Amino acid sequence: MPNILNKFFTSLLIIIFLTKFLNMKIMENDIDYSNSKLTTEKALQMLNSEGLEVTLEQAEEILYFLRIIANIAVLKRLNKRK
Repeated sequence: MPNILNKFFTSLLIIIFLTKFLNMKIMENDIDYSNSKLTTEKALQMLNSEGLEVTLEQAEEILYFLRIIANIAVLKRLNKRK
């Protein structure tokens, strides 16, 4: 199972890199995550507890990507209500 997760997170990191490379920024400047309950350190701890050995920088990128996905999901849901 950890091998599948490693491939998944490797894919996530590639997507994050491409997103940044292509300058496709989605709402990152609009939201301040400094008071977020889920910190980079907590995300790192959670990933490590699942057997994924990632660095703090990788955990930050994964968290960044998941926030983008969450923002997209919320926007899509709100647009469906209109």
